[in-house]
Amino acid sequence: MKSSHIFWGILFLTLGTLILIDNVATVNINWGFIWNLWPLVLIILGLLFFMRGTEYKWIVVAIIALLIGLFVFAGYQNITDVFQTNNFDDDNFDVEYFNQPYQKETKKASLFVNCGVGSIVTNDTTGELISIKSKGGWGKYSFSHDIHDDYANLYFEMEDKHFRWRSGMKKNHVEMKLNPNPVWDMEYEVGAEGVDLDLSKFKISSLAFKSGVSWIKVKLGDKSDSTKIKFDSGVSKLRIYIPKNVGCDIEARTELTKKRFEGFIKTDSHYYQTENFNNTKKKVWIDMKADVSNVAVERY
Repeated sequence: MKSSHIFWGILFLTLGTLILIDNVATVNINWGFIWNLWPLVLIILGLLFFMRGTEYKWIVVAIIALLIGLFVFAGYQNITDVFQTNNFDDDNFDVEYFNQPYQKETKKASLFVNCGVGSIVTNDTTGELISIKSKGGWGKYSFSHDIHDDYANLYFEMEDKHFRWRSGMKKNHVEMKLNPNPVWDMEYEVGAEGVDLDLSKFKISSLAFKSGVSWIKVKLGDKSDSTKIKFDSGVSKLRIYIPKNVGCDIEARTELTKKRFEGFIKTDSHYYQTENFNNTKKKVWIDMKADVSNVAVERY
């Protein structure tokens, strides 16, 4: 058997097994310690050169594939753990504030967010149209707006979105407060990011996510008659919470993904609905596309 076949076979077997274990069980492994062992790959590659031409080189190739699979998974676990930790006690972090005054004429608002590494939290209201506080170790943000009569477009993005390592991984933390009066459309394009949105106090018309490696939590309320959610992700963990008095329809096109839809009935190969979907005035539609992810929709 060719060494390349052995390498890719072992690599995919390792990643698949780890993802399966992570999806069905809770295993406490120090992934940070495993990630710190990455120089072993260089050492074993050196051994491979010495063993070139021998009948045992396939063993070294298999070990390299196994280690790379462990490191890739460990890196993913460490990144998602970092995003769920919003500990910013260091006074050396830069702080920025952005505000947009609320006008009574504004009936609908669109928020576009484009960020890199860090966390984004929304869990409170404000008398302004939007109030933003950012705190972080690198990367400046920019905020702009475009207001027409009763409609407002708001744009918030990180000027420097490149992933950097400087004395360890640096991250930013953003706190957003929104005005509860307008109907909101929201679009988030996030890279390696943690997003925690409690939107139960707001009227949400649409909510879209395009993400890479991310951890996303969304809590909706019953302020809107119709809400559409679109989720397109790579390696992510997603949690969506919906009130029990709101009907919900899910289209889930997923690969290598753990799904947990509590209180839903499977109506087709990729479709799920709550029992009360056809009998409720208020409805949520979720269009979900995910690759290697862990997704759940729960009712409260």
